[in-house]
Amino acid sequence: MSSRFTNHLRKAAAGLIERFEYDSAIFILEKLIRLSKDDPEYCDDVEKLCHCFYELGEYHRAISIFKSKPQIHHHLGCA
Repeated sequence: MSSRFTNHLRKAAAGLIERFEYDSAIFILEKLIRLSKDDPEYCDDVEKLCHCFYELGEYHRAISIFKSKPQIHHHLGCA
């Protein structure tokens, strides 16, 4: 996927998070994660998605995503 498009999605998600529009940010981040698995910023995208779920009180969903993406464990220093 083109980095221009993924960067646009990241900026859109960041803006939504800044405005506390977590549901909309989740929608964009889920699409972005599916499109950018080989992207160096993939782990940051997953971390933002977990953060949005956490802020909405959907703790089980945040934990489920975290556990399903083992590459993020090392990124967050949890290994």
